[in-house]
Amino acid sequence: MAKKRRRNRRRARAGIFAGGAGIIILFVLLLTVCILCLVGLKLTEKVATEIELRTYPLEYSDIISKYCNEYDVPKSVVFAMIKVESNFREDALSHADARGLMQLTPETFTWLAGKLGEEVSVDQLYDPETNIRYGTYYVSRLYSQFGNWENVYAAYNAGPTKVSSWLDDPVYSSNGVLTNIPYEETKNHVNKLVNVRAKYIELYFLGE
Repeated sequence: MAKKRRRNRRRARAGIFAGGAGIIILFVLLLTVCILCLVGLKLTEKVATEIELRTYPLEYSDIISKYCNEYDVPKSVVFAMIKVESNFREDALSHADARGLMQLTPETFTWLAGKLGEEVSVDQLYDPETNIRYGTYYVSRLYSQFGNWENVYAAYNAGPTKVSSWLDDPVYSSNGVLTNIPYEETKNHVNKLVNVRAKYIELYFLGE
């Protein structure tokens, strides 16, 4: 009888040890899964960040910085405009004959040259530095006129005369800000610029 009890106690202890080993193995497996999930999450975040950096590049950074400083325009605005207007294609040409990185029309380019007291050829619109310089100068003039970046984006797309008329109409504006843009193309353009600029600020220009 005593031998039987000792045998039972040994079996019970063995069962406890076996159960403990199972718990340890389960814990190790769960810990391994958690570590793998964290590593996978970090890799996913890294890949996502790299994709975003490629999607929102900083091409022509030296030129953009130069003229943004000269004309007091946030760099995030000009990068966003180039991204939306031409996707950084210096040879871009629209159906409206807007050309180059910032998609200036020959008429606007010539008008701006007159304001600067310069003589230009419309072929210069395909030169990145010339296009960025005149585009940034134009943006600075629009901001001086409208004092709000969404108004500026709308004026850049639809023209300042049209935006001025909308701002004079309470159907389309309130307190000097456009609230209801009647042109679907311009509305989409403004929304896109707002979102793209926000992404540039998030990635590169916090505080702008």
